[in-house]
Amino acid sequence: MTYFGFAFFINNVDKVQAVAVDPSFEILSDSAQCNGVVPSFDTIADSSYSFSRPLFVYVNAQSAQRPAVADFVDFYLSDDILKNSDFMADVGYVALPEDTADAVVNCWDARVKGTTFSGASGTVDELVAAKGC
Repeated sequence: MTYFGFAFFINNVDKVQAVAVDPSFEILSDSAQCNGVVPSFDTIADSSYSFSRPLFVYVNAQSAQRPAVADFVDFYLSDDILKNSDFMADVGYVALPEDTADAVVNCWDARVKGTTFSGASGTVDELVAAKGC
């Protein structure tokens, strides 16, 4: 058994099999008690598949001043990439809700420093919203 990204899984379903994760966080004495959730675009998007995580891109504040770095992040966060659900699904990523994607872009545009996820809990949407961008 190993752990890898959802994008790898959906592009290799002929070679690998997903394992259901029981969201109860209890030790089960009998596998018949398992109410497991398997990874899918829907279960990742609605956070019911609790074993997924967002894809992080960390940009050093000093490096962000370099035109090449800023251009790359602008491209990565453009509507053609970040808000293009067809593109995201094609590469195996789960698209963010539009308001969350807007908040991420606003944080970048304002060059807000620091991570939202260090030691925090909640969905990606809740954590990005709490950043206040």
